[in-house]
Amino acid sequence: CARRRSRKGRDERAAPAALPTSMVAAVSAGHGISNYYSSKIDELEVVVREKTQNLRRLEAQRNELNSKVRLLREELSLLQEPGSYVGEVVKVMGRKKVPEEG
Repeated sequence: CARRRSRKGRDERAAPAALPTSMVAAVSAGHGISNYYSSKIDELEVVVREKTQNLRRLEAQRNELNSKVRLLREELSLLQEPGSYVGEVVKVMGRKKVPEEG
């Protein structure tokens, strides 16, 4: 333990840092520190698994939204192209002149 000087100049031992309750329980139960760390590893593996599943879900959602955006852009570009003009022929006035209503 680290030593520190008191106000009167005497050496005093510093109090040890507080241990997590799960570590205290594992060590006091006689299981040893290896069980504590193996349980911590298991807990962290569960967290990593959950985060990985969440990441895959979000990637799939992103891909789906990107495909929807792509389709909407294509549809928008088709809508912005000039369409064919359709009207009702009133009278044929020649080969190249045709008045129409429309």
